[in-house]
Amino acid sequence: MGACKRRLELINVGTKQDKREMKISMLITANMRNELVAFLPEYIDVFAWSYVDIPNLDTEIIVRELLLIEGCKLIKRKLWRIRPDILIKVKEEVKKKQ
Repeated sequence: MGACKRRLELINVGTKQDKREMKISMLITANMRNELVAFLPEYIDVFAWSYVDIPNLDTEIIVRELLLIEGCKLIKRKLWRIRPDILIKVKEEVKKKQ
């Protein structure tokens, strides 16, 4: 992670009875935090909260983190291509998991 350590705050965007917890960065401004806390519950239905929401998902294969540092310039990278021989193996593994 380099010089920037991940500091996350756990927030509940659901209700006390039906918790929907998310982690947000503690490195953002208080104003942005307040905006996120107000904004996220409005769009609670777009997030997957359990495997029922996303059938056939295997977290051993699909895990993605998007780490952003405030003030850093975004860089668009070239498309990452997989070698054809490895792509065949990946597709076979995915089929096994379904």
